Amino acid sequence: MLELIDADLITIVEAPNTTTTTGVQDTVTKLEVFAGSAGLSTNKAMIGFPSRGRQEIAILYDPNKMTVTHAPGGTDSQSNPRFDGQFFCDTDDDDIKEVYRHYRPPLEAKVDLTGGGTFYVIGVHTKSKGIFSSVDQVQLERVSRRNRLKLYAECEWIRRRVEDWLDDGR
Repeated sequence: MLELIDADLITIVEAPNTTTTTGVQDTVTKLEVFAGSAGLSTNKAMIGFPSRGRQEIAILYDPNKMTVTHAPGGTDSQSNPRFDGQFFCDTDDDDIKEVYRHYRPPLEAKVDLTGGGTFYVIGVHTKSKGIFSSVDQVQLERVSRRNRLKLYAECEWIRRRVEDWLDDGR
């Protein structure tokens, strides 16, 4: 299917995982081997911050048409940190800011086109987590609410980054 699309840049939100402690698994290597064996022009890969889970957000791109680099934004503040940090947000209107982290940090990338020009992209994977350990309706509702608040906080965090980009004229 990817060869039919013939895109110059593809964001993959559930790419193979990278094991940072052992180095046994490497997302970039796996994707580049796959792209080469499939004959894709998008045969160069990159990731941003590694995920705490089993899958990564990655980009496959055509190196003849562009250069793509990880370009994390954010500040040292609690209200708009880098995506590998902690985000403080009052999601339940109790005047207490809760702490949130991205399970799979969004990938911010700078794309420099070979013929000139630059643009930026954010690869994002936000979703409510499945509830597999619920034993009763009360627990199901509690976990479901917590998941929705986390999703809200993640989207708020991403929106702040987009607002930064808009303020910078991106």
